[in-house]
This record gives sequence, C-alpha cells and structure tokens, in this order.
Amino acid sequence: GTGPLSLTLIGRRGNGEYRKQQSASRRFLFRSAAQHSAAQGAAMHPPLVLHRNPLCREQILALTDCHENNRWAKFWGECNEVKQKLDACFRKQKEYKRKVNLAKSRAERERLEQRRQGAGSDEK
Repeated sequence: GTGPLSLTLIGRRGNGEYRKQQSASRRFLFRSAAQHSAAQGAAMHPPLVLHRNPLCREQILALTDCHENNRWAKFWGECNEVKQKLDACFRKQKEYKRKVNLAKSRAERERLEQRRQGAGSDEK
C-alpha cells in the first residue's frame, strides 16, 4: 500500500528474504523514549550521581526507589510526579551553581585587574 504505515520492499537478501524499508511515520511509532523526548524538545535529566548533585540527593533517591519499586508502572507515569520534583531541583541547583560561578569569576576578574594595575604603576 501507499499509506503512512506502508512498508516498501527494497531488495532480496542472500537467504531469499526481502528487506523492508519503513516509512518515516512508521519509524516514529518505534522510537525509544529518549528519542521521542528529544524530538518533542524535552530534555533528559543528567546522570543521577549523588556526588555531582548534592542539592538534589533526596529527589534522586526517591526517583531511583520509585523506578525500582514500580518496574512496569514507571512506563505509564507512576514516577512522573517524583521526576517533576527532581527536574525542579535540578533547575534550582543549576541556578545556584551559576550564581556561585559568577561570584568566583567576578572575584578572579577583580584580582587580575588589581594585579594588572599594580604592575602598571611599578613601571612608571
């Protein structure tokens, strides 16, 4: 057929089977969750390691526990609320880290500026 879910026969393999090419809409049906999220503009969370995310420790452990306790229900949204809390925590953590890095950068810039001015006054 020629519909959106049609398969096109491309050629013959050595064992006599036909190789099939799936149309674009058919491939969409079989995307992984990560591919689907990326296509929809939703970002995946960073790796759930505790040493890199100290501010979100409780949320990481809660999501990990939810996934372990709901092996199949997690695919139907059982852990979505916990995931949303984790995403909110990651946003807060990112903002906090941005502020800390900005403060460090400004302090370093000020230190270098004073050093440069001190070196310039010695030459005169």
